[in-house]
Amino acid sequence: MDIDPFGLDEDDNESKLQRLKPRMFRSAESIREDVKRGMDVRGKEGKHLFYRMEMPFVEALGVQEKFREKLAADTLGSQIRIRNLNHETDLEEFTELYNAIFLAAPDPSRSLTLEEAKQFDQDSTFIAVLGSTFAGFIYLTIDKSFTNPEMRAGAIAGIGVLAKYRGKKIGIRLLNHAIEFFKDKEVEFLVCEVYEKNEPSRKMFEGMGMKVVGYMILEEEEGIGSK
Repeated sequence: MDIDPFGLDEDDNESKLQRLKPRMFRSAESIREDVKRGMDVRGKEGKHLFYRMEMPFVEALGVQEKFREKLAADTLGSQIRIRNLNHETDLEEFTELYNAIFLAAPDPSRSLTLEEAKQFDQDSTFIAVLGSTFAGFIYLTIDKSFTNPEMRAGAIAGIGVLAKYRGKKIGIRLLNHAIEFFKDKEVEFLVCEVYEKNEPSRKMFEGMGMKVVGYMILEEEEGIGSK
């Protein structure tokens, strides 16, 4: 998939590269860095392309109605709770969850440490709990629209479900919760970034109506391996 949505030149790309941090944890700073587009880096060692995806929030509200219809018929629903991350009780299990999800994913990543996990905001990080097991999570931030930088956007900065619990509509529950969370945040867009090789995630977001509007480049730090 080759895109250059903004037709920008390639000058000074090296100085615009964002250093790779743990996938999702880098969102604690901001996932909206002003980097140059138009640079195809596939095949170049240590540089990774992420698609930037976006949809108007009013359309996300319509998608939420469809989510609710699917979830209403889901017999597993009564066993799943979605709650806020609690730094006092959850950090060790959350760190294990994060690493189990992303170190097995195609996304370039490194292990999240317990200390780094403390920087995930308790108010905007949510855990999907199945019985007593952490099955998935979603991390949300307030940011700016990619296509309309003067407008506020709700950013899905990170989402993941353990492989053995996929196909149980946990991802839909987390996305539904995200839309609900953003309702009183005065956002006008919903945005996310997806690694170019993570096709299942891109298809999931496309399935809910999000569209690729650009891309960004991450450069790997020395000593950080990638899948």
